[in-house]
Amino acid sequence: MLVFSTKFLFLCLYISVASGSPTVTPNLLSILEPRNPPDPNPCIGQTTWVSRECDPVRGPGVWFDSCRGEVLGEVHTFKFYDHCDEHEVCENILDDQNDKHVECVFFDDLIKRKKLANGSLVGASEPKTAAAGLSTTQVMASVDIDDKMGASVSAVLLSKFLLLACTLALIACEGEDKSFAIEANNVIVGHVHGTSTTVCKGDQSKPERARVCYPTGRYWLKKGHVIDFTWGMTQLQVGVLAFAIWKTA
Repeated sequence: MLVFSTKFLFLCLYISVASGSPTVTPNLLSILEPRNPPDPNPCIGQTTWVSRECDPVRGPGVWFDSCRGEVLGEVHTFKFYDHCDEHEVCENILDDQNDKHVECVFFDDLIKRKKLANGSLVGASEPKTAAAGLSTTQVMASVDIDDKMGASVSAVLLSKFLLLACTLALIACEGEDKSFAIEANNVIVGHVHGTSTTVCKGDQSKPERARVCYPTGRYWLKKGHVIDFTWGMTQLQVGVLAFAIWKTA
């Protein structure tokens, strides 16, 4: 493993396609075409920026950039890790070009459920656990939309106790603390209530990605819409679902 400043470089293969209907201005660029990179651009040499995503397994505010480039005639993707400031949680979003970016949200804003200055809605569910007497339980948290917006939807399952301790400044929030993340028994899925529209979804094939609801696209949402998040939990788990409905139009 090579280290560049505070970022870790991993050699990996990574392909991800965001889809869904109805979306707002879908980006039809191929995976190898230029995207809208962060400023400053984290990629080095001749590599091209592909995406930025959260990694809650390493910590609630940890994220990584994926940079694609050619090595010895083969195309590979490299990961560069970094993290949000202390007392912030990382949320996955899609920008106005449908590129994958992240936003760092204050823990206090999540607990209070807040509408941000740009019209985005962030918050956290009530604590959830498996029902008494059952080893696993399918649970749900719902979020009401109170305004019209073009937005992407994401969520991550976090430990209630450590989230509270971090908010009260009893422990450090940044770094690679795996105990913040709770493994979902069933993958997290977000639907618009009463429709077949899936606005975000985890990856059941990889446990570390099942606890994250990744945006499937950007959607026109309006007052009266309700986003239903569902996932599975086991006994002894107590978690909160931190969500971000990020407005881009």
